[in-house]
Amino acid sequence: MKGNKYKSKKLIFLILITVIVWGGIFYYIIDFYRAYNDDSSEKVSYSLENTIPKEVKPASEIYTDVLYQNLERDPFVFYGRIESLPVVDKTPKTKPPVIIPPPPKISPYKIMGTIINGDSRLVILEGENSETHFLRAGESYKEISIKSISLDKVELFENKILKEILIRK
Repeated sequence: MKGNKYKSKKLIFLILITVIVWGGIFYYIIDFYRAYNDDSSEKVSYSLENTIPKEVKPASEIYTDVLYQNLERDPFVFYGRIESLPVVDKTPKTKPPVIIPPPPKISPYKIMGTIINGDSRLVILEGENSETHFLRAGESYKEISIKSISLDKVELFENKILKEILIRK
């Protein structure tokens, strides 16, 4: 009984805190949108009468502390010999074409495993059409020739290239 009263008091306290927090959140949301949707009928009018001066004074009377100086020549006109700039070749330079080698041909077989019983050693190959072939060292299948078979690897020639295939245990 004592545990249920404690849990219910704790639950009521948590619900009260939740209502207060969400109430504050909703208050700020409503207050935010109320500020932009204010339908007050007050119209504010501005008078420009005092902002425009009635008489305009010449600049020489207003800016008395500015000194003007006559220049000997106009700084924006170039008097003198114009030297030619170096000519830059702007024709696009073509790079030699990049030759991408063709991707290696994917072998049409999979090594499914090896069978070792004393001196007799076989490798199990699965061919193109899910054909299963058992080959001993020295035998060949299409462009594949088996060189040696051991517990952890198979050495074979494929298209006259020696490949060493490791076997996971």
